Amino acid sequence: MIRNVVFVVDNLSLPRCIKRIKAFYDKGLTVKVYGYNREEKLDNQLPPEIKPIMMGGLKDGRKYVSRAFKIRRDIRKIIKENKSDNSVFYSFGFVSSLFFSFSRVPFVYEIYDIRYGSYRRFSSFIGLFKVIDRFIIKKSMATVMTSGGFKSFIKTEKKEIFLIPNKITKALANYERHEIDNSKGNIRFGFAGSVRYQSTLKFAKVIGEYFPEYSFSIWGSMASHRIATELEIITEQYSNVTYYGPFRNPDDLPDIYSKLDAMVSSYDVNTLNERIAEPNKLYESLFFCRPIIVSNNTFLSEQVERYHCGFSIDATTEESIIKFVDNIKLKEIKDCSKAEYEIPVSELIDETDKIIDYIRNL
Repeated sequence: MIRNVVFVVDNLSLPRCIKRIKAFYDKGLTVKVYGYNREEKLDNQLPPEIKPIMMGGLKDGRKYVSRAFKIRRDIRKIIKENKSDNSVFYSFGFVSSLFFSFSRVPFVYEIYDIRYGSYRRFSSFIGLFKVIDRFIIKKSMATVMTSGGFKSFIKTEKKEIFLIPNKITKALANYERHEIDNSKGNIRFGFAGSVRYQSTLKFAKVIGEYFPEYSFSIWGSMASHRIATELEIITEQYSNVTYYGPFRNPDDLPDIYSKLDAMVSSYDVNTLNERIAEPNKLYESLFFCRPIIVSNNTFLSEQVERYHCGFSIDATTEESIIKFVDNIKLKEIKDCSKAEYEIPVSELIDETDKIIDYIRNL
């Protein structure tokens, strides 16, 4: 029986990774975490009882070869230190998982992003990367995917595929949900997460310039200096656009959503990953009964239609955003909020137990 799980995390501050590791720990398994720091800092950490072993930093940018060699050396060291009959490795990264696939140790591969589908410079090589992904999945003892869009894209025949969307942590299961209570008509839009997309800034600018009766609030870290500069200009220019800085997930989520009527998650869709991902904002919005605004022609927009929980828009131009905001009514937002409230909490809570039970029973 497997009792030890050794995690290798390419970004230790990602809430989705923290939540997964903590779920294993809370189920009584012994966890050991190796991880890297990235240039983008988020205000999220593992609980103090789980102390990660730092493997140094992984700089963002185009130093792919040197980064890959470092990860290769680290994986060899991690395997050497932890290989045993009652241990399994759990890898969150594409590159680290590739190196695990060449070893002879049992490992779980979690796909929470199609990283090679996040950059346009890789667009000519997506077919090759997909073949590599299928190879990694075949070699893994099990693969976890956080979006049905990923599964449809990769099209693997592997049986041990666990579709586990990035739902709400069990720590919030007893939170008392509320429908929107806003009778004033001053719709409060907002965004919470890593601020990286131009569509988010366009939406904020539109609210600031054309809809002074509404507001736009932003919580999160800046993905780049350029984004930070652009947002600073917008907030200085418009008094109804406010930036509150980084936040802790999930601790700050109830307070954030209490200040919103609609969550804007209309990500840029000029890259593959954004078109097929299923972000945690979907389930946060469902749980806190706040409609979500997403980009159309995406897997996320299909899920929004399925749950009747928000609106799909063209967020590529200010004109299309203006048209949407100009026509939206508070009653429509409240109707979505009511539909979200009627969804049972059990459908919105994290499902990590599925992969935990599978690993335990090996």
